[in-house]
Amino acid sequence: MFGNCIDDVFSNANIVASQLDEWFLANKLSVNIDKTCYSVFCSNRTCDDVNNVVKCNDNVLAKVHSCKYLGVMIDEQLSWKTHIDYVYSKLLKFTGIFYKLRSKLCSNVLKKIYYAVVHPLLIYGIEIYANTTKNHISRLVVLNNKILRILQYKPLNYNVNKLYNNYDTLAIPELHKLQLLCFVHKYFYKNHQLPTSFMEYFSLNTEIHGYFTRSSNNLHLTRVNTSYGLKCLKYKVSQLWNALPTDLKRTANACTFKRKLKNYLIHCAN
Repeated sequence: MFGNCIDDVFSNANIVASQLDEWFLANKLSVNIDKTCYSVFCSNRTCDDVNNVVKCNDNVLAKVHSCKYLGVMIDEQLSWKTHIDYVYSKLLKFTGIFYKLRSKLCSNVLKKIYYAVVHPLLIYGIEIYANTTKNHISRLVVLNNKILRILQYKPLNYNVNKLYNNYDTLAIPELHKLQLLCFVHKYFYKNHQLPTSFMEYFSLNTEIHGYFTRSSNNLHLTRVNTSYGLKCLKYKVSQLWNALPTDLKRTANACTFKRKLKNYLIHCAN
């Protein structure tokens, strides 16, 4: 629910909650109140919602500062710090295990363990959670560096880029770019596979103005005036796509594009 003021938001939320309750009753279902909650997202850090509640079947729902949804921790400030802390705590548990394993298993097996245990945790939802401040993401980057150093039996002064090159992977900021750019590639070449809301998400410069320039086939960059605008998906992804080499952008096959893009990002990082 959204609205111009907090009272309107809660009023609309209660109407929808009542409709949902009626639908559940009609279909002989019930809502687990203990597992149902809500958060308030607002532009100001403090919202005066102390006198408002959301009810379902006359039960007051709990207001939470963060909630896990499809494996991603969503916090009310949308800073993604809660999710980063969640991933960090899960990965931290493996460091001691990896110290013991590295002397008992060969390098190929250790690499497979990294891709089986660590990489899936990092890559899941990275398009969202990595779009945060360096201050929030840095501790996860440092931990990932540490894990790679442990598994590869390398000293503290070993070059970080070589750690990633040895495992044919990317640091978290580059993985973030990789996933975002693969999304744009799908927009151009596999548009029918995207959710309906993204099928007409981007615009080319040729669609905005009629005259020909060197950037006519680039994605149109909307003007932004805030730090939030700079992190907006449409703006950030458009910048990244426009900066790619032309031959890379013209690669239609998804697997080939991802392989070339990965090599390109590795080259840029080095």
